[in-house]
Amino acid sequence: MVSISILFLLLRVDISASPGLGDTVSGSQFKVCPLDPAQPACYLGDSPTPIIRWDFLTTGDYPCPAHTPNCGGGPSTQVAFGLVVDDDDEPTGNFPSPVVAIIRNSPNNFYMVPVGILQFNTTYYWKVAVTDNYGSTSGWTCGDAFTTSGKCPPPQPTNLTAILVTCSQIDLSWDDVDYEDGYKIERKEGAAGVWSQIYDTGAPDITTYSDTDPALTEGNTYYYRVAAYNIGGETWSDEASVEIPLCIPTAFNLGVTPGGAATYCTLPARHYFSWTYTDNSITGLIDGDKQTKYQLQVDNNSDFSSPEYNSTVNIGAYPCPNETCDNDNNTVIVVVCDPVIGMLDYNTRYYWQVMVWDSSGLDSGWVPYNDPADSDGDGNPETFTTEMHRYPAPYFIWTPQEPSAGEAVLFTDQSACYEVIGCKNPIACTGSWLWTFEDGDPATSNEQNPITIFDIEGLKQTTLEVIDADGYGPCQISSSTDIGTGLPGWREVLPR
Repeated sequence: MVSISILFLLLRVDISASPGLGDTVSGSQFKVCPLDPAQPACYLGDSPTPIIRWDFLTTGDYPCPAHTPNCGGGPSTQVAFGLVVDDDDEPTGNFPSPVVAIIRNSPNNFYMVPVGILQFNTTYYWKVAVTDNYGSTSGWTCGDAFTTSGKCPPPQPTNLTAILVTCSQIDLSWDDVDYEDGYKIERKEGAAGVWSQIYDTGAPDITTYSDTDPALTEGNTYYYRVAAYNIGGETWSDEASVEIPLCIPTAFNLGVTPGGAATYCTLPARHYFSWTYTDNSITGLIDGDKQTKYQLQVDNNSDFSSPEYNSTVNIGAYPCPNETCDNDNNTVIVVVCDPVIGMLDYNTRYYWQVMVWDSSGLDSGWVPYNDPADSDGDGNPETFTTEMHRYPAPYFIWTPQEPSAGEAVLFTDQSACYEVIGCKNPIACTGSWLWTFEDGDPATSNEQNPITIFDIEGLKQTTLEVIDADGYGPCQISSSTDIGTGLPGWREVLPR
């Protein structure tokens, strides 16, 4: 407790009152010699933590004033010290604003400054006073100076990867490092390009970045590097590169309606051609380019040497409902007897292909139709075949024209059917019929010319569905019959 009290007083003694012993101060049979603080070339942490140290020497022939407690006794040992550190050493040596002013009961001849007290690359002054086991105190050493080391740059970021997500997006990632304040990202175009900064995270622990710069160009290779930085400097990663291919558009899911009642019962008959558009056919990536034009060819020759249909449609930069423009990729071509250019004929096998363009002007090249299921059954999955001939054209009449309730009504089929030869010439139908009579008795019939009775007055609808001998149909027609009021019952009465 005596040593602590003495040092407490020493901390308040003006340094000018201390004996002029240079960097060495003696007390009793010991000597205190300041040493240069121990510190690394740079610090990884948030502030410098140098070890301030001194020698406590007890060997040699030191003067032994008669009043010293241990004069003639055993060797001294350090039992306490006082330490002052300041970044301002006035000419008087007063240390006016110390950042460290401590007293320790300790035999250690060193002191590590805690984190958060000192600044990097700053000059500090320090002095120490030591008390030995006999209660003798050295007095203050002179104010020695040292400069703290700076902060170390962060470690090198590793495992930098550049992944092509779309033709207009490259994703970067890397392993996080310690002691960084943030990351800088640089990019160059081509191996001989010039590095330029494209992003600064501005914060630590961020290890991903998506480059969606509109300047990214298809067909170019881009190089990236990442630097971890802090106030001590920056450390660059190895490079990573990625090539953006030409994002060529394509069409897939090519389809054509196989005919049927939905498209052939009405005139003119028609086929629907459809496809799905995508803006990349090589890597499966997309670049957001919309379909702006397409060309469709249909030919009965596999080499498309004389296409029956050949049309180019400039869509323009219309807003697709989705990425693949599904709702806008269809073309209707009619099927007629004796077709001209731009139309299709009955009972003919056709090939078809489509070419699409994106908003960058790139085209897909010709994409041929291919139906692996061979849904038309012609034995060639790359073709489709139109129906053999026209579908039935249902028609009927009834007698009497103005029937009354309870009166028998005859419905006569006058439908027209067709065959392969003589596409335009109708023939009598020999297939099947289905009649439906509203409030009729019977209500349905499969006869060609049925009779029914309507017991209720008013407009009654009759529907006829016809399927021809080749199974084409059903095609239907409906018409309403006005059922009038029946005559009252009567009998003849002879005069008397």
